[in-house]
Formats: sequence, structure tokens, C-alpha cells
Amino acid sequence: MLGETPTRRGQLKGYMFEVVIRHLLKLNNFEQITTSVPGKIQVTSDHKIEIKGRGTWHQIDSPCVYIKSIPFIYDIRLLAEVKFYSSEIQKSKIREYVGTIKDISENYFIDSKDTIDNQRRYTDIGVFFAINGFQIESENLAFVHGIKTISYKNNSIMNKIKPILERIESECLRAELCISNGNQKKFMDDLTNLLLYPSQSAQINDFNSYFTPTGEFAVLLNQLSSQLLGIQSSFFGVTGTNYFIHFLSFDTFPQQLFMRTDERECRIYYDVNDATFYLRILNENGVVDSSKFYFSAPKPILDKVFDGGTSVLDDKGRHFSIIKISISIDDINRNLVLRLDNDWIERIKQGRQHEANNNKYYQENNIYEMGTNYDINNNINSTHEKKVLAKQGVQVT
Repeated sequence: MLGETPTRRGQLKGYMFEVVIRHLLKLNNFEQITTSVPGKIQVTSDHKIEIKGRGTWHQIDSPCVYIKSIPFIYDIRLLAEVKFYSSEIQKSKIREYVGTIKDISENYFIDSKDTIDNQRRYTDIGVFFAINGFQIESENLAFVHGIKTISYKNNSIMNKIKPILERIESECLRAELCISNGNQKKFMDDLTNLLLYPSQSAQINDFNSYFTPTGEFAVLLNQLSSQLLGIQSSFFGVTGTNYFIHFLSFDTFPQQLFMRTDERECRIYYDVNDATFYLRILNENGVVDSSKFYFSAPKPILDKVFDGGTSVLDDKGRHFSIIKISISIDDINRNLVLRLDNDWIERIKQGRQHEANNNKYYQENNIYEMGTNYDINNNINSTHEKKVLAKQGVQVT
């Protein structure tokens, strides 16, 4: 909008992204902290949540508490930072947050005022949610300090939500009305209600009169609501190589596959059409379930894919050999293990090696197929290689 600084416009977009992340966290049994606790948590005059550290108060984007229990762990308090930056998160942002989490997590004392039985202790976990991912140095710094990073770069479902948020911010709303003068909480609460109940005329009229949206706001709001409410599965996982991943899907989770077991095999696919990754789960007979769970792959894999590397399959095997996920099934929290289908990976490797040998033979003997995209670099995304692998009965990632 004219007359507003890029900083304020960016903050407006960030607050809308927070609404989306809060909804997805709620689906995972995280409840937002909204009330004050004397000396521990305070709600500022502009309705922001601050948490007391040993040295000072810290404003946290979306602090929430996990409502399920884990043995020998104090209640988990998620100290979430949610960022809609136009580029990857730099390590300076992580460095700032390391100090924040350290100060908050060390603010527990036993004295005449604070005793074991009159204060609530948490296991504080710092998490950074970033729409456009992280620089590799940022992820490294976060890891050594215990900060979790969740990237949505090239996540198929977030790729649908992201442009809608950008259009609403750039075409429909003014930051001075939505997030200035203490309006931020009302704006986020009202937007949440509109997304969850888009047909409530009273709420729509109240939002319109208070924030005066312009342009195609109603159309874009319905599109955003449709995308958000269409998400049937939202769960978090961690790979064997310590990467945290948020899986999203418009499909329901195949809970019937886990009625008698906590483990299943899975396959990881790369969609060359929109440059995204997704996971599928196998049943006891090795048949792939139809549900697709989209995620942002670890940066080392993304870099190799986009740089045209030839060792993507090896990295799949290394990063995704095991994925541990936590998900609620019929309101019962389940900790499940997904193991990569290594036989499937080996079949694809064999198919690629066979194709490479064919490529070498054709080149050495000056043989070319007419009308075929012949890839002498043995790129698995080539039309020719897909046809060869298909003839061999191999699924192409």
C-alpha cells in the first residue's frame, strides 16, 4: 500500500503467516499462551506476549504449550518465531534467538518466594518457522544451540498459501489499520475466525468496518480459507540426520496402517513439475498408500536437486533412512517410525546404472534415438530415462 514502509508491510505479512502457523500448531495439540502469570508472563499494552528471562522480558511471536505429556519431561513450552522473509533466514537472526531462549530457560529459582510447588516449570523449546527456509550456516548454528528450524521452502501446500498471503498484504490491507495502535491482536483473532468460519456474515461485516479491506479481499480470503481448512494432515517429524520437518497434506493420514504397529516403510518422491518433495507410506504388503504428505527437504538435498547433482538418491537414503513422527490418532498421541524402502531405492539405482551404461554405449557408437530427449548426463528427470525405467517396472521419483 502507498505511504507505508516496507518494514511495516513485511510485519503485516508476517502476522498473517502467524495466523496460519498457529492453526497448524493447534492441530498438533499446541495451545497458545494468552494470559499473564505474575513475574513470568505478561501481556503488553499492545497485546503482545512477553516471557521473563533471568535478565529481561522477551517478546515471543507464538508461545504455546503442548497439552500432551511425555514421561520425565516437564510440559513442553514452544517458543516459536514465525517469519515471512523474502529470503532465507540469516544466522544473525538465529544468534539473537539463541540468547533469548537461554535467558528464558534459565529463569527458575528456589527461594522464599518461589518454591517447587508454587511455580510451573517448562521444557522450553525454541523453534523458528520460515516461509523461505534458512541459510546453511543458520541451520548449523541453530542445531548446536538446540534451536529447531522448520522450513517451508518448496513445500507444495505452502506454495499455494504463500501467494494468497502476499496478494492480501499488497492489494487489500493497510498496516496502519491492522497492526498499529494495539490492533494487532484483534486483527489476528478476527482473521483467524474468518478463516475458520468464512460464511459468518456478522464477523465479515465487523472485520470490514474495522480494517476496511479493499480490492478482491473477499475472494482471496475464501481462497486462503479453502486451502487452510483443506489441510487434513499436519504432523512433525525428525530425520535420522537431525532435520525437523513439517508434513502437510490435503489427504487424511492412513491411520488404519498403524492399528497393530508403530512402524511402516515409506518412500520419498520428488515432483519435477513443481520442484517439491512428498512422502508416501506402504502397507504390510508393500503397496503404496495413495496419501501424499508434502514437506520441505533438508537443504543439502535441495541444493543437489537444483544444482543438477547426481547423488540425490544417496542423500535420500542417508537423510530419510528413518523418520520419527508424532501424530494424534483418534485423540491418542502416537509416536511412529517410518523407515525408507531401501529395496525400492536400490531398484532405482540399478535402473539408473543400466541407463548410464546404455548412454555410454550409444555415445561410443554414435547411436541416437530420433525424437527423444536423450540425456548424456544421466539425469533421472529426463524423458528418455523415465521411459526406460518405466519399461523396467521402476517407479521414478
